[in-house]
Amino acid sequence: MCLLVWMTCITRVCAYPALVISVHDGDTIRVRRQNSQIERIRVASIDAPELKQPLGLAARSLTEQLTLGRIVQISAKGHDRYGRVVANVTAPHGVNVSCELVRRGLAWWYQDFDPHNVLIANLQTRARKKRVGIWAGRNQVAPWEYRRAITSESSLPAYRRRSGNQIGASLKTVQYNSAL
Repeated sequence: MCLLVWMTCITRVCAYPALVISVHDGDTIRVRRQNSQIERIRVASIDAPELKQPLGLAARSLTEQLTLGRIVQISAKGHDRYGRVVANVTAPHGVNVSCELVRRGLAWWYQDFDPHNVLIANLQTRARKKRVGIWAGRNQVAPWEYRRAITSESSLPAYRRRSGNQIGASLKTVQYNSAL
């Protein structure tokens, strides 16, 4: 029982309201806290397509519609390697941003960082079955695979590099061929 009370207190300390002042992409926002401190927030449990990927702009647009210029509830879980606060973000009217992006097929469940999130897992399963958003096409490239390809590509001389779309196309080809 003491542990339960202690965990509740930690949750209260880590949860706070903040005004969303900008949206970088589908899973990264900037907020202003009540003390005027600006923080970069990485939306927890998901990975939205990069802006140059298919549906990357749609993911950012939905996050803007849900949060931009509004007071949201930030429930911090920790920090990522870039110094961003990793948090559950609850928009007005109780809408969980992670859940809404996954439900609409505009983000992947980031299993490596939140492997026990049954709610997000179920929402992703439903989105896949309904073939909405990222699940509508074949061989979609997950953002972490896209970033990995971009990183390995950036080590090449400029004249040998491909555009982001070419990288996505070659990754799709590799995934399709490996599925055979």
